[in-house]
Amino acid sequence: MQLFGLILVILVVVTAALPATANTRPRAENLTGPIPGEVVSILDGDTLAVRVHVWIGQELLTDVRVRGIDTPETRSACAAERQLAAAARAEVQSLVKGGGVVLRDIRLEKYAGRVLATVHTPSGTSVADHLIERGMARPYEGKKRHGWCDDKGRLLAAAATIASNQE
Repeated sequence: MQLFGLILVILVVVTAALPATANTRPRAENLTGPIPGEVVSILDGDTLAVRVHVWIGQELLTDVRVRGIDTPETRSACAAERQLAAAARAEVQSLVKGGGVVLRDIRLEKYAGRVLATVHTPSGTSVADHLIERGMARPYEGKKRHGWCDDKGRLLAAAATIASNQE
């Protein structure tokens, strides 16, 4: 019994002395930026495929979710939401037409292969603020997302405001 206790103490001491690796909690890591990137494609109003130059001769292509907003989904069952999603996507396309963005406060997103970041144009325009100001997105802080349409396919009040801003 004493031998078991001694082995347990040794294991605890050795484990505590081992250096932590970067992969132990990758979602907890935060890269402050700024990291300039080139928009390769726009997946929807709040997700961009971005190429960043990380080292000499080294580039990384990753999907970037825009921090702080929720836009309508392009694959929604609701036709009105799909229309709003197309409008939000077109607005982002227009905003980043030069292809460049600047990423800040970057961390891994909950879905594999995607990061969450604050996204600005090179001139300093916040993509999130731009879409919210134009009524094409709503603030989102990572909690449960709400639908844009009711069960009859009609836009909910918040989404109807967005639609009226498009007319």
